Amino acid sequence: MQIKVDINKTYQTFEGIGASGAWWAQLVGGWEHIDTASGLSVRDKIAELLYSKDKGIGMNIYRYNIGGGSVHSGKGEYSQPLRATECFEVSAGKYDWNRDKNAVYMMKKAVENGADEVVLFVNSPIERLTKNGLAHNKKYQLFHENISKKNYNEFAKYCLDVTEHFVGEGMPIKYLSPVNEPIWVWNGG
Repeated sequence: MQIKVDINKTYQTFEGIGASGAWWAQLVGGWEHIDTASGLSVRDKIAELLYSKDKGIGMNIYRYNIGGGSVHSGKGEYSQPLRATECFEVSAGKYDWNRDKNAVYMMKKAVENGADEVVLFVNSPIERLTKNGLAHNKKYQLFHENISKKNYNEFAKYCLDVTEHFVGEGMPIKYLSPVNEPIWVWNGG
């Protein structure tokens, strides 16, 4: 079978391409040791390879995971330890913007290297706002939200506070997704 490609015909247009910083950025963002070939830190080299249009593949979207705080509480059951996340909230309405520093670093380096769009997303509300006190559902809770309606406004305020903070730092936040992958069928079924 022979396939012909007509480069003058457009079938679809991509507005951008990017990557999620969930699960890897909090590790990679701490890799400060120097890559001898480039003279950059390993984390900076990775950001360059992903987001630079001249020295990398030129992605332009970065997705940042606003964590639910399981790292701080030590609660939860994770198949992969990197899925436990930090949270900026230290108490209701009080924040420590130095938390999640490795993942924040990678987001900032992505923007510095060419990402012109940042999407903030959430895998879980803050643990204290969840029904089960965890940043994840238990197996018997599948397909049910892990937040009570009484906590919707407080959760929304937290998400907006985080968004406002990063906009104030110059991050090109384009979207806030309070529910990550809402149409994904989790755990089969």
